[in-house]
Parts: sequence; C-alpha cells; structure tokens
Amino acid sequence: MTRWAEFDLVGKVLAQDGRVEDGGLWTVLRLPAIDKDGNALWPEKFPIEELNEIRKTIGEKLFHALYQQEPIDIQEKLFENPTIEEPPLGLTYYGFLDPAFTTGPASDFSALSILGIDNKILDRSKAELYVKFGEIWKRSIDVVYDLVEKACIANNVSVLYVECNNGGDAVYEALRKRKTLKVEKVYASGNKNLRIVDQLRGNWNRIYFSRFISPEYLKQILKYNDQAAHDDAPDSLASLIKKIASKGGSIKDRYNWFGGIN
Repeated sequence: MTRWAEFDLVGKVLAQDGRVEDGGLWTVLRLPAIDKDGNALWPEKFPIEELNEIRKTIGEKLFHALYQQEPIDIQEKLFENPTIEEPPLGLTYYGFLDPAFTTGPASDFSALSILGIDNKILDRSKAELYVKFGEIWKRSIDVVYDLVEKACIANNVSVLYVECNNGGDAVYEALRKRKTLKVEKVYASGNKNLRIVDQLRGNWNRIYFSRFISPEYLKQILKYNDQAAHDDAPDSLASLIKKIASKGGSIKDRYNWFGGIN
C-alpha cells in the first residue's frame, strides 16, 4: 500500500506493537524502488537513471511515498527537498557519532554522520558540505562499534567526534583503544532543537546528500520537528556542522521567523 503519513493505519499498528527486529510483533516487508546501496529494484523496467530523474522531478516527499514505501507526512517541514549530489574529489572527511545504549521499540538510535569539506577554503562557513555517509542503528553498542569503525575507514574519516553526554565517554574509550581511528570527545550543550534548526536550516542551501546514504537517516532529517519521536540523525549532522563548519552568529538575528528566542 502507499503510505502517505507516518501515523496512518500501518504506522499506528507499528507504533503500538513494534517491529520484530526491535522486539515487537510485526514483520514489515518493504520493496523500495532504490535500495540502500543505490541500486534499482527492477532495473529492466525502471533503470536507476529513470528513477533518479523521477526523484528529482517529484521531490523527496512524494518519491518516498510512491516509490520507497516510506511515508513523509505531506505538511510544512523545517527542511525543503534535499540536494542529492555526490562529493567531488579532494575533500577531507569528518564523522560524528551520537551513540545510544538500548535497543527497545521506543529507544533512541545510534546515529553516524560523515561529512566532507574542502579544507583549502579558509572560511569554512562558506564551504559546500557533502554528506557522504549517514546511518542510524538500533543495535547493541558492541555491534555499533564495528559498524562505525568500518564506515569511517571506508570513507577516509580524518577525525571521528563522539558525543560523550550520558555515558558516551565509554564509547569514546572503546573506539580509541582500537587505534584504527582518530577519535575526539564532544559534549553537547544548549537546546537541541535550536541546535538542529540553527545548523541544518541555516546551512541547508550548502548541504549536499549522497544518494548512497541510508533512507532511514534522510527520512529522520526530513520529517524532523520539535515534536518528532526521534531526532538522532538531524542532531548528529547538526552537531558535526557546528563542530567543523558553523557560520556562527546569533540565531535570533538569522531566524526572525522563529518566535520566542531571547
């Protein structure tokens, strides 16, 4: 069935009873037109070039509903349709891990963002930002260690930042001891919603997403608002941009449409 909203009949059943992989009751069969590796489901009928053209024409929201079986509610969102473009050569890559420690149906996800930037541009606030890898996992932390290490090595990450609030220090130490990555601690502070709005909306016109990032990761960003059930992907990406490429400045001055900021 075509799912037009997150909390349609299917969404309500899944929210109530959960998926099998998360310890719930339901097994969900999805046959997206484009898989997580960027390959067409039925290339003889719908080649990847044709699907990408359709995606560009109708936008991410309709494409996810009609072709990917992933609803993104058709309503006003903080973020417009993302720009899908592969990164050029010569970028330096950084990663940000926002770890989670439980795996139940209502638990947070571990989120990893890998962003490329041209370090030859002295003013990083003007550099284009390429999200080469993005993924969210609801897996045991030991499994997440391996997944993060593999992704960072494959994407030549120069520094991996690990959010160390709420037990993240242990994750930092575990990854540091592997000696395969340069790992640095980061402590989040301030209002999370303002951080996401400030860093993502404020930089949206210079952010480019690879077509190979996880659909679930991108979906979580596109459907984000301050009432969203999960914000792990947008917070991971916002925190990384703040760390390596922030424009800075007053959010009050930059977002006069966002009422109530003093």
